[in-house]
Amino acid sequence: MSELPNKGQFTVTFPMGLLLRHYEGEQVARLNLDLSDLILKLEAEMRASTKGTAAQGGYHTKPTFVNRKDALVTRFREEILIPGIQHYMAGYYNLQGVPPVELTPDKLDMQGWGTVMRAGEWNAPHNHITSHFRLSAVYYLRMPECVSPEGALQLENPNQISVQHGAYGDA
Repeated sequence: MSELPNKGQFTVTFPMGLLLRHYEGEQVARLNLDLSDLILKLEAEMRASTKGTAAQGGYHTKPTFVNRKDALVTRFREEILIPGIQHYMAGYYNLQGVPPVELTPDKLDMQGWGTVMRAGEWNAPHNHITSHFRLSAVYYLRMPECVSPEGALQLENPNQISVQHGAYGDA
């Protein structure tokens, strides 16, 4: 199958890189619909037994969702997720002035989940900064019809000292 149509832009925002990609066309619309159906099916089966997350009233699949072996998630992983990671990292290495590392799927340790949010549900501010998370990504399958800023992704500067105002310790 040919690569899904996309447009990409790599920018630097505060001290972090940000890659925005837009996928369009019938193939990606069908993939998004099928993934959405799968996540909603998992929600119906599992919502009552899921552990708490940053979601305030929403639903998260298990973090192993992107590693599922079924054809649908494999297609998403191989045609959208991994190429997006490779594109982002190429831009990152270019900014650092060093040759890029070839990021093949066997070198990627990924976690990722599907999230369902409905009116009034939201994710609490959080970060994924740990020793084993190097990159975070968001992929929207569907966006609600709403007035901005509802439904928006809010990115905050992960460099905590840049958002602190005041003195630390005993002055």
